[in-house]
Amino acid sequence: MTTKVHKAAPGVWCIDMGYKGEYSGTGCFRNHGDHVTAYDGYADGKHIRTDWHTDYGRDGACTDGGDAGGDDCNYDMRENGYLKFQVELRNGSKLVHETGWYGYHPIGQ
Repeated sequence: MTTKVHKAAPGVWCIDMGYKGEYSGTGCFRNHGDHVTAYDGYADGKHIRTDWHTDYGRDGACTDGGDAGGDDCNYDMRENGYLKFQVELRNGSKLVHETGWYGYHPIGQ
């Protein structure tokens, strides 16, 4: 599976990550409410992390708990800024695979 970037709904952008030909997880940004999500497709000990960076210099990461399922991280961002994001597959602190950056998307607009 290759990386698939898509607009999931109005104001919601997602990246589906594949590794070694299989789906691993999804990271999304929802601009209303400033939510970043990380969804892990498997309970295999690896986890999904969605890294984000704004055009005004703020950054962070939303990480799922390491089991199958997802986490929703709610941030307070400038409503007139823009955000880009990427999805990473990690095994503990070790980077296994990453998608590359996608964006910039409007925050709160």
